[in-house]
Amino acid sequence: MPYPDYLTLTLAGPHPHYVSSYWAVNMSARLAVCTKEEQRSVIRFMWAEGVKGAKIHARLCTQYGYNALPRRSVYEWTESLKMVEQV
Repeated sequence: MPYPDYLTLTLAGPHPHYVSSYWAVNMSARLAVCTKEEQRSVIRFMWAEGVKGAKIHARLCTQYGYNALPRRSVYEWTESLKMVEQV
């Protein structure tokens, strides 16, 4: 029995002409599921770009909401990254 048309369209993904706008919309959505390791990677990346701890924490809160690491954890990670850089 074939799938209904609406199901086939969703399984096939977005139309090729709309791929860029499709991903732009979905990439701005909040990430409900995340891990500490994933957030630490984001902290390390943003810190390497020269972003301050307060701005990193604000971006994590925007993206992860209540699942974001606490501000103190962000500061501890940025401090540990500074120590590693000095060695």
